[in-house]
Formats: sequence, C-alpha cells, structure tokens
Amino acid sequence: MANKNNRCICTNLRRSSGAVIEYYDRWFSELGLTSAQYHLLLVLSQWGTINATDWAKCVGLERSTVVRNIQGLSRRGWIEEGGAGRGKQYRLSEAGNEILQKARKRWESAQDGMRDLLGDEDTDTLLRIADKLQAWKLTGDSLILEKKQEN
Repeated sequence: MANKNNRCICTNLRRSSGAVIEYYDRWFSELGLTSAQYHLLLVLSQWGTINATDWAKCVGLERSTVVRNIQGLSRRGWIEEGGAGRGKQYRLSEAGNEILQKARKRWESAQDGMRDLLGDEDTDTLLRIADKLQAWKLTGDSLILEKKQEN
C-alpha cells in the first residue's frame, strides 16, 4: 500500500521502478525473458556487433553487470561471439533475432498498457523526467559535491 506521506523522491522512484519492471517482466515471462534482457538484446540488434565495455556504456550499466548478462544470454543461445573490433565482440544469434521479434510485440503491448494506465500527458511527463535524470546521471556528481559542501 502506498504511503501518501512519503515525499522521498528516492523511495518513490525505487518503488515505482520496481512496479514497472514487474509489469514488463510479466509480459516477457512466457518467452523466458526479462525486461532487462530485452533491452540488452535490443541494443545489440541496433549495433550489430559490440564488445562488453561499449555495450555497458550504451545501456548505462556497469561492465561487470553486462558480463554476467552475457553469460546468461549466451547459455540461452540468444547471442554469440563474432565480429571484428577490439575485445571480444558479441552479436545476436538466429535464436536471438527470433526471440527479439517475439518480444518486440509483447513490449508494444506493455507500452500500450502503461500508456493506458498513466494517460498520454503523464506518460510524456514521465519520459521527459526520465530523460532529465538519465542525462544528469552522466554529469550529476558535481551537484552532489556542491550540496555536501553547503552543509
């Protein structure tokens, strides 16, 4: 149950994020896929081939997190090694392309459902705020340091 007196941005974003992830994961569950894995496969499909370091930068995760995910995606047969470039390169396998096509339809349905829940105006506001927070993540350390020095 939501606490209407909780004005903590961090707590509310974490709870909301968990609810949204759970919602999307339910859409992907019959495919044996999570929303996080879907995003990784989608980014890989856009790049063609990529190494773990660059892949991590593209998705905003630590390299070690991407490496752990690579192991699982490889075990499922959804990605494979291959391609030229620095470091070990990864690409979608045929099975990865197939699962991504199936998952894309489910993602579209999940998106429609979320937009129905929130409404167009709140969806657009949420996406605008998310863009702002994600851009801030890249440069936000100075803000944290400035606030610490004020106190």
